[in-house]
Amino acid sequence: MRIRGIALGTLALAVMLCGPAAGDVTLPAVISDGMILQQAAKAPIWGKAQPGEQVTVALGDQKAVAAADKDGKWMVGIDVPKADGKPLEMTITGKNTVKLKDVLAGEVWLCSGQSNMSWPFSMGKVAQPGKGVELDLPHLRVFNGASAATDVPQWTTDGNWVACTPKTIGPWAATAFFFGRDLHKSLKAPVGLIDVSWGGHQIDHFMSDELLRSDPDFRGLISGWTRERYAQTQRRRHPSSIYNCKVAPVIPYGIRGAIWWQGEFNVGTGEALYEKLFAALIRDWRKTWGHGDFPFIFVQLQRDKGPQKQPVEKSGYAEVREAQLRTLALPKTAMVVIIDLEASLHPRSKDVVGNRLELAAEAIAYGKDVVHSGPIYDSMTVEGGKFRLKFKHVGGGLVAKGAASDTQPAETLKGFAIAGEDMKFVWAEARIEPSTPSTGSGQAGSGQVADTVLVWSKDVPKPAAVRYAWADNPDCNLFNKVGLPASPFRTDR
Repeated sequence: MRIRGIALGTLALAVMLCGPAAGDVTLPAVISDGMILQQAAKAPIWGKAQPGEQVTVALGDQKAVAAADKDGKWMVGIDVPKADGKPLEMTITGKNTVKLKDVLAGEVWLCSGQSNMSWPFSMGKVAQPGKGVELDLPHLRVFNGASAATDVPQWTTDGNWVACTPKTIGPWAATAFFFGRDLHKSLKAPVGLIDVSWGGHQIDHFMSDELLRSDPDFRGLISGWTRERYAQTQRRRHPSSIYNCKVAPVIPYGIRGAIWWQGEFNVGTGEALYEKLFAALIRDWRKTWGHGDFPFIFVQLQRDKGPQKQPVEKSGYAEVREAQLRTLALPKTAMVVIIDLEASLHPRSKDVVGNRLELAAEAIAYGKDVVHSGPIYDSMTVEGGKFRLKFKHVGGGLVAKGAASDTQPAETLKGFAIAGEDMKFVWAEARIEPSTPSTGSGQAGSGQVADTVLVWSKDVPKPAAVRYAWADNPDCNLFNKVGLPASPFRTDR
């Protein structure tokens, strides 16, 4: 009898360790205690249950009911109130009952990209020296799923919602933290960050297998890949591996928008292909999430490698930056330019990047009247042997930052190159001017905004093209008056 009792006890323990009984209501990890739901919106809540089972989801006085389909999957949409900082409880009832506590209404953002987005706070030197970083922020929370590459989309992952404290901040993605912190302070509302970043991967790893197979230009990225080959070599992850294990498990969780910092691993793979892939990713994520054209804010590539000595013809970094610039043609997108940060594969000023991302979110997602972008090249006209370049997002006027010295006046611009029809670029002189100068000096008169740059070279009497900051690591200094740097560009594409 004693042996039988031990056996039964062991069996009971095994049942407990195995988790929910068959047919019980189960939820993906992202729907759990401490989660932040997108405020003033209908939040998708989903899970699994016995096929045909009726599942009821309650949040405050709101209720929604759904029946599990033949595969046991169910989903409801439940109205989330406006954020007030008060914790809510969600109850999901089917064969069993699941109660989720400390749920908050707030703003939810998806954070994705490669190593510069995933760079952890614990690595240090992620903020400008001398600036204190507040870390006790219980209404700033992150969900970070497990990084476990797989060749098929997963419906859940290992992970949980974690509030920001000095003890928990270590593994947080630093860029996402600073973005979320600034947004939390600006909106005075809880902020939830869903981190689906992973370092050292090309953009196709963040895209679904279905999408990659749908376009002839993308199929080369996935051709030749088989499960058998993967099992034998383990040398190459499935092209959709990050999508499968990190992105798919959080679709279609309610979000306000997405921030993105990726592209270093695509340098040298072709500007045209990256441009098409990036646009396809944005469109596909928006379609799959089903939340319309949610705001998508991305970081343009930083400077890297050795400094530019002479104008260059080819630059892998410049080509990816141009592809990113052209992606602004998509609706509700914004680009953060960081060409002024230190030249490094991993620039450490993540607080600056996070702040600029938040500034763009204020404009694109929340409709605030703020200058959120550095100058963007708009058009040009020819005036004799000179080009006049016009810019958008001049933010009160264009300035040459950090150029003033004993030998260089404050208006001296760096980074411009010019070429004739032979397309041989040489360094150019450049001067900031208003569109219609009121004096022969070229200086802005009363009420005028310096929104153009005049570019010329005595060695190029008949200019055909201009480039700005066209290099892996350019020396450039065009900004607007609010302190945001101009995007690199070329007129000869």
